[in-house]
Amino acid sequence: MAFREKLAYLMKMRRSNRFSKFQVALIASATILVALAPISSASAKGQSEHDRIVSYWSASRLHAAKSLDYTFSPGSKVAKRIETAQPSAKVGTASITPATYSGASTGQTWSDGGLALSATGKVFFNIGASLYVCSGSVLTDSDATRSIVLTAGHCVYDNASRAFVTNFLFYPDYKSNPTQTCASTTYGCWTASALVANYGFTSQTGFTTQATNYDWGFAIMGTGGKNSTQLDATVGSFPLDVGGFTANGNQAFAFGYPQASPYSGSDLIYCSGGIAADTLNNSSTWGLSTCTLTGGASGGPWMSNFATDRGSISSLNSYKYTSSANGMYGPKFNSNTTATYNSALTATTNTSVGAPAPVPAPVAAVSITGTTVDKSTLTADTSGSTGGAASSTTYQWSRATTVGGSYSNISGATKSTYVLTSSDIGRYLKVKATLTNTGGSSSATSAATSVVTGIAPVACATISGTASVNSTLTASTSCTTGSSTISYTYVWSRSATSGGTYTPISLATKSTYKLVTADRGQYLKVTVVATNMAGTSTATSAAKGPIA
Repeated sequence: MAFREKLAYLMKMRRSNRFSKFQVALIASATILVALAPISSASAKGQSEHDRIVSYWSASRLHAAKSLDYTFSPGSKVAKRIETAQPSAKVGTASITPATYSGASTGQTWSDGGLALSATGKVFFNIGASLYVCSGSVLTDSDATRSIVLTAGHCVYDNASRAFVTNFLFYPDYKSNPTQTCASTTYGCWTASALVANYGFTSQTGFTTQATNYDWGFAIMGTGGKNSTQLDATVGSFPLDVGGFTANGNQAFAFGYPQASPYSGSDLIYCSGGIAADTLNNSSTWGLSTCTLTGGASGGPWMSNFATDRGSISSLNSYKYTSSANGMYGPKFNSNTTATYNSALTATTNTSVGAPAPVPAPVAAVSITGTTVDKSTLTADTSGSTGGAASSTTYQWSRATTVGGSYSNISGATKSTYVLTSSDIGRYLKVKATLTNTGGSSSATSAATSVVTGIAPVACATISGTASVNSTLTASTSCTTGSSTISYTYVWSRSATSGGTYTPISLATKSTYKLVTADRGQYLKVTVVATNMAGTSTATSAAKGPIA
C-alpha cells in the first residue's frame, strides 16, 4: 500500500473511530519511510490529469457553468432540458446553530453545518464545450485508494450525445466559501478519474421516463484537495442505503445547491418531509411535493434516517414538472443502484453497468462462386468473414478488360448474385462486400474471376411468307441460341421435289427472297450460318413449296 494510500486509510479508520489518535500516530510512524519510495507512473499520470482539470476550472468557468436540469410536462415521455446561469449576486452564509433544522422544510438554508455541509457540494463538468453544474455528495466506501461522489445520472452522462461528461470536478462545502476558485475553498477540489452510470440510463437517447428510474451516477475520485488527500477521509461521507425509503410518508431530507430563481447557487438548501410515489410516472419514482429546489440541485442527496447533520443516502434530486414550481422527484434506489455502486468500487474507466457486451466489428472476406460463362449466375460468398456477425451486407460488382486492369462498377449490380451478360464476355469480374454491425463496418474485394466466355450459337432457321410468285419469303433466326452478338449469312436454294437435291439460287443471300417465275412449282429452303465470338453454327430450314 502506497504511503498516501496508507495515510488515507488510517484517516478513514480514525474518522470511523476504529483507531484512536494514539494508534494512528504509531502506525503512521511505523510506515513513514515509504514516503521515500518513487511515485508510480500511473500515479503521476493521475496527478497530472487532476492538476489539468483543476487548472481548467478557472474562476470564470466555474461562474459561467449553467445548471443542468430536466422538467416534464404531465403525460410527456421525454423531459425538456433546462439550463440556468448562476446569478451575479451571492447569498451570505448563515451561522451554524446546532439542531435548528425543520422536519417540514420546503426549501431553506441549511444552517446546522456538520457532515451535511462538508460532504455535500457542487459538481462541475463539460458536455462538449458547454459548462455545467449539478450537486453531489460523498459516499462511504472501504477502499483507501479512492472516494466516490454520488450525483444524478444526467450529470455524468449526456443522453443526447451518447457520451460521458468530461472534466468532472467536485467542490465540497461550497457554501462556506463560494469564491469560485478551488484554491480558496475550505478543503480544495477533487477530480474524477472515472464515471459510472447504469445502462438503464445510458441506453436512452433523451431524458425519458425510463431514464428517471436509473438517474444516478458515481464519480471515482483519487487524491486531491489542498493536501493531496482522499476526499472521504477529508470531508466525511454518507452511507448508501438503497432500502432507506420503502413507502409513502417516509421522512426524507433533500439537499442541493439550486441556482435557478429564487436561489443563487451559493447556498446549501434543504427540503424535508414525507415522500410519495410519483403517480404521473407510474409510481416508479419518489417525490417531495412541497420542495422548491430548482436548477442546480440535480444530483443532491436525499437522506433517510436523518438526525443532527447526517443520514443514509436513499435517493437524489432528479427532475421536476413544468406545471408546478413545487415538487422535486428522484429515483427509487434498488438492486440496480447497488450494482452500479459496486462497479464504482473497482472501475478505472468510464463504465455503463449492465450494458450488453460490445459487438466486435466484422472482418470481411469475400469470394466468387459460379461458372464464368454468359448467362450464368455468379454468387458472392462471404462465409469466410470473421469477427462479429454482420447485421447488413452490401455488394458492388465490377469488371475490367484485363485481370490486373482498372475495374469499373457495373450499374445496378448490387446484390449478392449477378447474372452474366454479353457485356461481360472477354472481361474479368470482382465483387466488393461491405459487412456492418453495431461494432463497425469492414469491406473486402474478391479476387478476379477467370475471363468470361460466350456461348457458341446453335443455329435455327424457319421460312415465313406466301408461297407464290412475286411474294417475299423471310428467313427467321429467332430460334437460334447463343451469346450475343450473333451475325448471320443466308443462302436460298431450290429443288424440284421436297426431298430432292437443292441448288443455291444465284445472288439470293439476304434474309428475304422475292419469288420469281423460275420458282413456280419448285420447293425452297434457306441455309443460315450463325457466328459469334464463341463459334459458328449452320442450320437449314424445312422446305417451303410448291410455289404457286
